[in-house]
Amino acid sequence: MDALATTFALQAFSPRSSYFPLELLFTWSVAWLGCTALIAFFIFQLLKYQRHSWAQILCLSAVTVNLILIFSNCPMDLSDNLKPDLLGIIDPKSAAFRFLIEENTKAVAEIRSRDEQENSWFHDKFILVGALLAATTGYIGFRKRESQSAEGHLTALSKSPSTPVILALACVLALGIDMHVRGSNCEVNQIGLWIRYYLEPVMLHGRSDCDSVTSLPTTFYGWEEFLRVKGTPPASAAAPACTPGRNPSAEISKHNASTNKTVNWDPSTGSGKHSGELWNFFYAPHIHFLTVFLYLLYLAVFQTFACLVKTGRGSVERRIPIVCFAAVHASFFAFAWIAHSAPEMFCLKVLPFVPAYETGYLVPLHYFVPCLAIILLNTPYILLYCSKNS
Repeated sequence: MDALATTFALQAFSPRSSYFPLELLFTWSVAWLGCTALIAFFIFQLLKYQRHSWAQILCLSAVTVNLILIFSNCPMDLSDNLKPDLLGIIDPKSAAFRFLIEENTKAVAEIRSRDEQENSWFHDKFILVGALLAATTGYIGFRKRESQSAEGHLTALSKSPSTPVILALACVLALGIDMHVRGSNCEVNQIGLWIRYYLEPVMLHGRSDCDSVTSLPTTFYGWEEFLRVKGTPPASAAAPACTPGRNPSAEISKHNASTNKTVNWDPSTGSGKHSGELWNFFYAPHIHFLTVFLYLLYLAVFQTFACLVKTGRGSVERRIPIVCFAAVHASFFAFAWIAHSAPEMFCLKVLPFVPAYETGYLVPLHYFVPCLAIILLNTPYILLYCSKNS
């Protein structure tokens, strides 16, 4: 329901070449949060009439949709005013050529190092979260309960006020690691965009003299350009031959002006890894599978605990689950900011399947909306918990 209503609301922006960023943000916020409020009302009614299972299924399903959006990846590009227009002319024996080779070597080494660190953090997340859950579960769930069966241990553990706190800490830990991974991934994208726009065009399509053609045709892609291709350029985009006695710089300028190769793509042929909409929307969240699983498990336990009768504990102990709930969702806002932002010289797509790119703070603000939505979806459980323990 959220997705359908928001799609219709944003269709007005799809055919437009220019738009008002704040207008788009306002429309998106009202459409998404309005539908979420309606779902939250249904959840409240189901809880009111003791339909706890249906309420939990509806809530967790809607939360999953929001999590996919939060963890999706924004296609990233260089601002148009920073994209070079002309192919360079460079002598392979010159110092400038050797300098570019050295710069490329450093950039590739940095990308390799960050990829290795990302894999290391991905493995460490499983180890750290698993150790935390194993230690706390063994200490709280099985200490002094040797007479109970394993099923009895798990049932008691699911109703313990300590369990939501443990899972909340695990979620914050997992989100902290995810922030680091996505921040590193953003820097890798920045290096890749420098190679794509400033290095590959000169090294692959530039010319060294006017007597021989040393460049590759523009239909040949360097690796970083290949990852960001948005389709297939027309056959006429091949580089023109260099005629002796003529100014190669003027020929290249004329050729680039006529082909406009950086934007003249046929979208029907598909897109590369960093430009594909479906790829970035559905594939990137798999990196955060453990975080999603932990968060849904945390919500399931928190909701079960909130539906219990009055705990009879002190005011400080009653506030701990709410404080942990706030800490987890504050971490989601921090993740949304880091995962969907970049320096101002880069632009990111504001929303999946919406042809609008922005720079600065406006992009992560669009992803604050689903963060607010998952809080709104759980508001009935918070009200229920507070009403029973006031």
